[in-house]
Amino acid sequence: MAARTVLKALQDGSVRGWSMWRGYGSALIAGIQAARGRWVIMGDSDDSYDFSKLDLYLSRLRAGSELVMGNRFAGSIQPGAMPPLHRYLGNPVLSGVGRLLFRSECRDFHCGLRGFDRDAILRLGLSSPGMEFASEMVVKATLQRLRITEVPTTLAPDGRGFVLD
Repeated sequence: MAARTVLKALQDGSVRGWSMWRGYGSALIAGIQAARGRWVIMGDSDDSYDFSKLDLYLSRLRAGSELVMGNRFAGSIQPGAMPPLHRYLGNPVLSGVGRLLFRSECRDFHCGLRGFDRDAILRLGLSSPGMEFASEMVVKATLQRLRITEVPTTLAPDGRGFVLD
């Protein structure tokens, strides 16, 4: 699967970053640094998000938002897209803790689809190499008082053929 993704990216001119460090955060940091545009849209590449529906993200960025977070709870979560434990306990509790501790307005800290002003995010000095990168971005953006908005987002089941329990 990964080889097809890389081949498609090479064919369509996508920007690629390279990191010698493993992990979700390390890969995203390398991609953000390699990006050339003013805005970056990052999203999980497992076909769980519809990249043809980014108009709302772009309109919020054009209106001055520096971080546009998808919110799956304000949008929709299709059957089989998220394990019940994550949907009803994990994500709501972790986002709630983040809201409480950091006075963030963000209601879905871990949405895998988000858009942002590249320079504003680079100034945050994000460094988490793993999945904690998602929380680090929201927390640091909140603490630095970036303009953060959320948009309803649909989460579909993983398109790679995995089944979530």
